[in-house]
Amino acid sequence: MRKNIYQNINNNTKNDLEPKVLPSETQHKSFCFATFSQMDFFLQDARMLLNNGFVVVLFGAVKENTPYNKSMLLFFNQNDSRLEGCKDIIDHGQYFSFHPVLFKGNNLKSRFKRFGFLDYSTTESLLLKDEEQDIVKALIHLIAEESKNDADGMSADILFSYVELLLQHMNRFYQRWFNDRLEEIRAIDREYQELLIHTFKPNEKNTGRLPSLPVFARKLQLTSCYLNDISQIVSGQTAQERIEVKVIDVAKQLLASTNLSVAEIAERLGFSQPQSLNRLFKKNTQITPLEYRISIT
Repeated sequence: MRKNIYQNINNNTKNDLEPKVLPSETQHKSFCFATFSQMDFFLQDARMLLNNGFVVVLFGAVKENTPYNKSMLLFFNQNDSRLEGCKDIIDHGQYFSFHPVLFKGNNLKSRFKRFGFLDYSTTESLLLKDEEQDIVKALIHLIAEESKNDADGMSADILFSYVELLLQHMNRFYQRWFNDRLEEIRAIDREYQELLIHTFKPNEKNTGRLPSLPVFARKLQLTSCYLNDISQIVSGQTAQERIEVKVIDVAKQLLASTNLSVAEIAERLGFSQPQSLNRLFKKNTQITPLEYRISIT
């Protein structure tokens, strides 16, 4: 199996990367499936696949010396820093891989963007329950069987439908997972709220650039996607939206209680240019900072 994977990639990647719809007889070469008993085998194949622009989907058994003897489903893209860390977590499993050109016309990037969990770190990823593992195994089996078939006009659409169904089920599993850990999630959100309050104080000048979502996520030792999803579950707003709300709130306080110019307020908050504050303020309030100051006098 591994030999066939190497041959398919080496012989066809150049053609696969060309921006055109592949003929049916070559479509199946943009997709591969394999089972592995050692992580070194998976990592070797995965590195090569990712370097050639493939997406790799790993369904792996978590090592027995971890707190749970469960499974994980992880998606990897090119230059994914999470890949090497899998060796410490996953023992054995299965994976499939596809080149995005196989699903050309299905707006793959946009569809994937809806699922924040695709970019969670391995420590943030859920451990599947028994019944969830059964569903994933059934879908992986369908994907494996379809990958064996000779490519025809329906192959790419069928494979894509299986992948999307897998994502939809994983989305449901993550909703369950967050519900099971609601107190822990709320505690993380309180930490984030405290960071926002501590970072944006009207009476203190920001000595650096305006803090961004990745900065807050790093302080909490989380990925931006995970923090965004936690924030949305608890508050109904993404973490990024709450940064913007806090910035606007502090800007309003300074506009109302000081004689600082809009440019000076922008500098105090950490904006590199006053226009950036103007744009953000108007996006959230439909008026400019100056119009807001006039409206409250």
